[in-house]
Amino acid sequence: MRPLTWFPRLRYSLAVLFVAAMALPAWARKKPYFRGTITRMQSSSCGYDASSGMLGAVLGAGNSGRKAKIMLCKNYTLRTADTVYTIRPKDRHARLLPVGVPVLYRVDHDKLKVKLANGKDKKQYYVLAEKPAGNSHCE
Repeated sequence: MRPLTWFPRLRYSLAVLFVAAMALPAWARKKPYFRGTITRMQSSSCGYDASSGMLGAVLGAGNSGRKAKIMLCKNYTLRTADTVYTIRPKDRHARLLPVGVPVLYRVDHDKLKVKLANGKDKKQYYVLAEKPAGNSHCE
């Protein structure tokens, strides 16, 4: 009589399928949004205009003899219950966030996904700094 060679493979396949089915809800679950408030917006230099080139950044003039333009980026301070984040929009041409208005945010590795409390206009922001909110030297 021939032994059942397919049975161990079937048992292994069923075990892998069971583990994958149990892990699927954890992968599909979205992280919740937390509440915070934008307390400040500042502009800071974040590079030079692309048309001025690297030589223009060093010497102050581009290939066409123009002066290099310094690009300004918007930095926001997001205050939450326990943390103060300094964030910068991923898109340089992002709309301004209103200061003093509550926002919803979600942490995703080194980025924050921020949307206004009314649920519109979800954008990604880079986290530049993070400090505890209890510290009086945060702002």
